[in-house]
Amino acid sequence: SCDDPSGVDLFVEVTAPPPEGATADESYLVEWSVSAGEWPEARVHLYVDRDLDPSTGLVQIAESLEVAQTGFNWVCRDFPEADYFVRASVLQGQYEESDYSEGAITVDHPGPATAER
Repeated sequence: SCDDPSGVDLFVEVTAPPPEGATADESYLVEWSVSAGEWPEARVHLYVDRDLDPSTGLVQIAESLEVAQTGFNWVCRDFPEADYFVRASVLQGQYEESDYSEGAITVDHPGPATAER
């Protein structure tokens, strides 16, 4: 018999950045909670996106993280200054659940301090 996709126990929620957002220059600790039920092979993939449309602009920042992991240090120093939402996906075979962060990470690279004369 075929598996019923509604019976698949996969869940992921991005918890950092928080709804009020965050600012980063060099790196930011992305955090999430995940449940994969009886799926020991499930893996988490992380992306950043400048909007909430997964069909455009997704940039993968981590792949195949174990479901026991709930944080990832995103090194954003080479990313352009902008606001980035985080999208987390948990995948098991053909099944996938995903979530976007409520708040964005504002990547801001302040230049070197200029000496006053």
